[in-house]
Amino acid sequence: MMARKVGPEEMKLKRVEGLIKMARSLEDAANNFEFVALKDN
Repeated sequence: MMARKVGPEEMKLKRVEGLIKMARSLEDAANNFEFVALKDN
């Protein structure tokens, strides 16, 4: 951990980055699921 104080703006940015990463991985998972579902039929 860094010793310096993290400002509220930086915290917001980190949260947004985390949400974006989560959304991307959810999107990837959905795409993979669709692909598998299509392949089975």
